Amino acid sequence: MIPNFQKLLNTKLGITFDGVKTGKYADIMSTNRPLTDGERLIIQTDVNRVYETFITHVSEGRKRTKAYIDSIGGGRVWIGTDAVKIGLADRTGSFNDAITSAAKKAKVKDYRVVEYPEMISPLKSFMDSSTDKVRTYYAKQELGENYPIYQQIKSTISKSGVQTRMPFEIIVK
Repeated sequence: MIPNFQKLLNTKLGITFDGVKTGKYADIMSTNRPLTDGERLIIQTDVNRVYETFITHVSEGRKRTKAYIDSIGGGRVWIGTDAVKIGLADRTGSFNDAITSAAKKAKVKDYRVVEYPEMISPLKSFMDSSTDKVRTYYAKQELGENYPIYQQIKSTISKSGVQTRMPFEIIVK
């Protein structure tokens, strides 16, 4: 689903768009206008290709016909017990059961599980955010009404590469 915000942008907010593109479909995912019939066809063709690849892999992996997999597929989501009944899963279990099973299939005995992103302790998280809040408080006190300019400068110098900036800032209240 690709949203079309054209009415909102044009009518409600008064924002219009001019475009320059390198090819007929360079802006295919644009949300400021409706899709053309050609764009819809490209997207639907790609969705069909991905679905066809998916049911092919599932049918080969589950040793079922593509017709059968397609008949139970079509974007449906199956709960574990039902997936076992219709042949989409071998059994139900926990996350740890899945890891143990995968290790067994791979004939791996010595392994460890690492979760990313790494959990930050609540105390460290509190201390880090408190430090930032204190720093921000004093910067606002020192700079007063110039604090937003400081934020813009800080943002600008933290980025690399070519940048384009508007000569004004939009503030929505």
